This record gives sequence, C-alpha cells and structure tokens, in this order.
Amino acid sequence: MRDFQMNLLARDLMGIQAFLDEFDPPANGEDREVELNSTNEAVVIRNFPLPDAYDPEFIDVLVLVPDYPARPPIGIYLLENEQNADVIGQLRRIFNVMQTAFYGAPTVPGFAWICVHYQGDAWRFNPDHLASGDNLRKFFINFFNRLQMETV
Repeated sequence: MRDFQMNLLARDLMGIQAFLDEFDPPANGEDREVELNSTNEAVVIRNFPLPDAYDPEFIDVLVLVPDYPARPPIGIYLLENEQNADVIGQLRRIFNVMQTAFYGAPTVPGFAWICVHYQGDAWRFNPDHLASGDNLRKFFINFFNRLQMETV
C-alpha cells in the first residue's frame, strides 16, 4: 500500500478503535483492539463485542482489505476452532457462514467466512471526510447492529 492509502487506513482504524472503546471490557480481561496484520492487507479485531444473546460475548475477527480504499471488504472471517463452534452456529442463523468464500473474496484456510458485504460493491468511500462516506468503522457497526437486531 502507498503512504496515502496507509494514512487513510490508519484513520479508519482509529474510528474502529473508538467504536470498540464504547463497550465494557470483555470477560477475558483483555483489551478490545484493532490492528493491521504484517502485510497491511488484513484488519484484525481482537475481542469484537457481541450482543448479550451471544456466547461468548466477544470474538476475534479478520477482514481482508487488499484493495483499500478502492473496494469494500467482502465478508468477515472467524477462526474455526472448538472455542468458536457455538458462536459460528449462532451466526449461521442470521448470515451465510461458510468454509468457502464467495463474491470474489478469497477463502482463508482454517477460517469461516461470514457473508457481510456491500451489495454490488456499492462502497462510497470519501477520502476527504471519512465520516461522511462508507468506511470500515461503519462496516463493523452495521455488522454489530445486524447481530443486535436478530434474535438468536
């Protein structure tokens, strides 16, 4: 990624962190954190909050952003392990959750892919004023709100 893209992504990550900071700390005593992976192509959120009806009350998620900000993220990835088995089952009642990704998103071995995307890639990112357009913070807020609206 170029410096301009990295600057935009850093600002977007600050917005995600501000959203995470609105929640009480998770039961595991760890912080809720957002960071980029070592290749700067994936956003990792540790202890993403889940609404009260979910158990556990938090999950670690991954979103791929190789074309940021030109294209929106396509799906949310969740590690498939014994600890996440129940929450993956709960998420399947609301979303398509699969081992194989769709809509051009790559499949990540060992991760479940949750179908959360902008229909037709209708991403209206505004680099001059992040809050006025689509952004990663809004992507995660929409995911959380959808979880909260649906009963599990």
